[in-house]
Amino acid sequence: MSNVVGSGISRHLIDSDGDALDDGNGKLNVNATTDSYSTIADGSNTDIDTSAIVLGPSAACKEVVIQASASNTGIVYVGATGVTTTTGIALNAGDAFSFNIDNIDNVYVIASANNQAVSYVYFN
Repeated sequence: MSNVVGSGISRHLIDSDGDALDDGNGKLNVNATTDSYSTIADGSNTDIDTSAIVLGPSAACKEVVIQASASNTGIVYVGATGVTTTTGIALNAGDAFSFNIDNIDNVYVIASANNQAVSYVYFN
């Protein structure tokens, strides 16, 4: 959301922290703020079968990156509780997927074949 500051022909659009939206040359002034993380941890799940399971033990986080093992012969699907092989995000061998979430135990996985594996890294 932006605000208009000034009066007459000297008006400027500013963002929520007071920075001008225009850099003075008719271009958008971008001052992106990125998240910072205080910890990083990793894990793996080497026994993903054809029934949905929790990715890993409970751990608070802000973001998780999951990568399917390069040696997988099936597809691993990532989603919420109740994920299926038709509703999840499909990860072929070697594929990775990242997303923001507050706890690892909110992530479920299921595979199209037994004995599939993933590795994951999470940030907090």
